[in-house]
Amino acid sequence: MDAAVARYIENVVKGRISVGKSIRRAIDRHRVDLANQKRKNYPFYFDEQAAQFPIDFIEAFIVPSESDQPMRLLDWEKVWIALLFGWKRKADGLRRFRRTLLLIAKKNGKTALAAALALFCLVADGELSARVFIAATTKKQGKVCMTEAVLMRKKSPALKEAVAQSGGKTDDKQVLALYVKETGSRLSVMARDADSEDGSIVSHCILDELHRWKTKQGLYSVLRYGGRTRKQPLMIEISTSGDSANTSLPCFEEYEYGLKVLDPNDETTDDEFLPLFYTLDEKDNWKDELNWYKANPSMGPVADGFLFDIDKLRSEYDEAKGKPGEIGIWKRFGLNIWSQEADDPAIEIERWDACARKGSAKHLREQTFKEMIGRPCFAALDPSQKLATSALDLLFPPVTPGEKWRSLEFFWIPQANIQDRVKKYRVPFDRWVEDGFVIATPGEVINKSYIAKEIIALSKQFDLRELLYDPAFATEIISQLIEQGFPEGKLGSFPQTPIKMNEPCNSWALMVLREELAQDRNPVMRWQVSNLRWRMNVTSQLVMPDKSKGRDMIDGPVAQIMARASATSKDNVIRPKSKFFIAFPGEGT
Repeated sequence: MDAAVARYIENVVKGRISVGKSIRRAIDRHRVDLANQKRKNYPFYFDEQAAQFPIDFIEAFIVPSESDQPMRLLDWEKVWIALLFGWKRKADGLRRFRRTLLLIAKKNGKTALAAALALFCLVADGELSARVFIAATTKKQGKVCMTEAVLMRKKSPALKEAVAQSGGKTDDKQVLALYVKETGSRLSVMARDADSEDGSIVSHCILDELHRWKTKQGLYSVLRYGGRTRKQPLMIEISTSGDSANTSLPCFEEYEYGLKVLDPNDETTDDEFLPLFYTLDEKDNWKDELNWYKANPSMGPVADGFLFDIDKLRSEYDEAKGKPGEIGIWKRFGLNIWSQEADDPAIEIERWDACARKGSAKHLREQTFKEMIGRPCFAALDPSQKLATSALDLLFPPVTPGEKWRSLEFFWIPQANIQDRVKKYRVPFDRWVEDGFVIATPGEVINKSYIAKEIIALSKQFDLRELLYDPAFATEIISQLIEQGFPEGKLGSFPQTPIKMNEPCNSWALMVLREELAQDRNPVMRWQVSNLRWRMNVTSQLVMPDKSKGRDMIDGPVAQIMARASATSKDNVIRPKSKFFIAFPGEGT
């Protein structure tokens, strides 16, 4: 077998190249399987000849559209191909892996590689009457990979002789299909109009840019289950990271599932699925250039066969830094970071961190609680409907010149669904409950009576001047507050509309950017600030927090923004005439 495969695996194991945890786990999985294949009852074996064959085919017959020389696969590409085609089932000698997902940053050659694999599946995978589909959400997107395959066939005398084309006599982009008469095999594009293809017996399919797919209904299901009668159907999913805010999206579902398959401590097992994720690890500093290689295995000296060098990524980053709205886009496409972390944030998390006081989060919270007792504060409640967290923020204005704003955040979550939240959001709600940053209320849905009692208790410890609430889901809590004696005059309805939220959002952002807030490193609040995105009304240009992304909880920052609205309103500003000196934007310091 190609020495590059063994070399790459050894380099990963010995830490000679920069790869993320998921790649290391994929390699570990392969090495464990190699050791286990010697056992008589182990169902799989690695066929080195089968692993090498597609590599040899591509390097012998495939000429990329932008080159005059045969394709030279990079080491990482050879490893992926070898694992995908080399593992066999002992029972019948057929291919083990029936589905694979490759996640990788843009410009790493995935479209050309996908086109080369499509041609191999059409010509040389041993399937009679093969039906190979390049699938995408739009025919235009599918044509990108298809056109590359057409041009590759055109540049190779051997492929041109073996493979015929339908249509496109004057325009390569108009080719309808490539086909092999001798085997009755066909390669074509399939787009959203899947109904016409329901009867297709799929042998191979390549799903390009999976992050664009919105559902597994329709086209996806046709491709996923259209190969049941084939001996060894193959689904190749290729993408850059996309929108992680909605876990119903196929790409993120596949990504999370792949992480479980690769996790040796997880019970999830799928011997037919091969995930390969070139991404940064969760705690990696994305600004560290060494970490850039984790998402860009095709990056390196061009003279050595790599597709681009690091200077290219540097120049893109420098350009993006000059356009703050594009940093998130660059992180997503350049570093393969999911949009939960990459989409243009309301506040860069580094700016939030710059407001942090020194010390541990638990100690700082206890300190603030003691220091703020009896101090005037303005509160806001952002309650959930049933299952998500509900948040209360107490915002304390500065009382002496030079002092900063302080805050106390409270989060509640139903006790019964904590573990579900941990699995869904991949954040440690259970540990946050233990550490006191989240309060677990009894039952399976948020206990609003419990929250009302907590607010009453807090109002007796602090000089709570006003409590704003979003009336959408707060009716029950507000009724209980009034019943328990909370002064109605201190309650204020604050609908979360662009007109109401625009000014407080801008005021809150300035408070953070100017480091006028001294925050206590609350890990729940930090996570939610990283989730916060603005939604701008196209007509009015007014902004408000974007709650349309169901996966991202932002109730903490929303409550703090509302509390800021209360504290800075004309009726609530504490004038310097008292012993308190409060400095507000536009009112002097």
